Amino acid sequence: MAPRRRAPPPGRFVFLNEDAAKEGGEEEEEQGGAFELPCFGKATAIYLGLGSLGVAMPQAGIFARLTELSLFRVRLHGPCELGDAISSPRCPCLQKLCICFVWGLNNLAIHSGSLLRVELAELDGLRQLTIVAPVLEDLEVSGCIIDDQNQQVASISAPQLVFLDWSDPYDPSSVDLGKMECVQRLSTSDFLVYGPNNLAVAHNRGCVRLLERFKVVEDLILTLKYFGAQSSCPSVCICCQQANWKTEELSLNRLVEVEITGLRGSEHEIAFLKRLLSWAALLKRMTIKCDNSVAENMANELHQMLRSFSRTEVCMKFYTYQDMLKGLCKKSS
Repeated sequence: MAPRRRAPPPGRFVFLNEDAAKEGGEEEEEQGGAFELPCFGKATAIYLGLGSLGVAMPQAGIFARLTELSLFRVRLHGPCELGDAISSPRCPCLQKLCICFVWGLNNLAIHSGSLLRVELAELDGLRQLTIVAPVLEDLEVSGCIIDDQNQQVASISAPQLVFLDWSDPYDPSSVDLGKMECVQRLSTSDFLVYGPNNLAVAHNRGCVRLLERFKVVEDLILTLKYFGAQSSCPSVCICCQQANWKTEELSLNRLVEVEITGLRGSEHEIAFLKRLLSWAALLKRMTIKCDNSVAENMANELHQMLRSFSRTEVCMKFYTYQDMLKGLCKKSS
């Protein structure tokens, strides 16, 4: 007996094209068809994964009950701009918006008084992004913004934003975040730990500028990226750019909790953690999870070394890779 497919709940429209032979690009545009999306009057959620097919937004009509819209691998057609179709006049109840791997989107201007969460990823060809959303709480942007210092490419007005995941290049001359000064959680693009000076400095500049943009960040997610393992840094490595980083004094007077994942125990990592423990005078909790390359005896040595740097009132939890595997096994049993 063939497996039965579960129908979507009432009010949800789901269309998934499972033909994955063509995935975007000029070839897809020449061969794929297109249809106009109807204004489903009773739909509360629409999920489109079109693959090789294209879609045109309706030029008139209101999505009166729509609260969720997800577009994945969609090629846009037609004279109606996507932003016009999903802004408040035509989507008065929209709360969650996800647009990922969409082609044919040159300009996206959203003006919504109801949106709470927006995720934008891999919007090839996007040149202008505008979001005016007074109650927006969660915004994720990656693979959308080009690094163009000659013009403003993004303008975001979201005074109630709580979570910001900005993984694209950031330059205040081309990306305007309005009066946003405080966020509860901030995630940035990957920070290059070492590598050729000209490449790493240019890449990291946007990350640093974004951090400097905010006065208060309650929860910071910062990913340090290593390009493979190597025994020593190149002569033009970014590590040598600031010789005084080991003695520079910083004040992290709001930092109370730190989690480090993938610690390998390198000289630079230990030096950084030593400085971090001295900068964070109010630190209460530190959780460290070792990389799978760290043997148990080395992990014990690292633990003792870090405890010697730390104040006695700091609660330090130290996990080896084997500890984490045992924990996963217990949860699955």
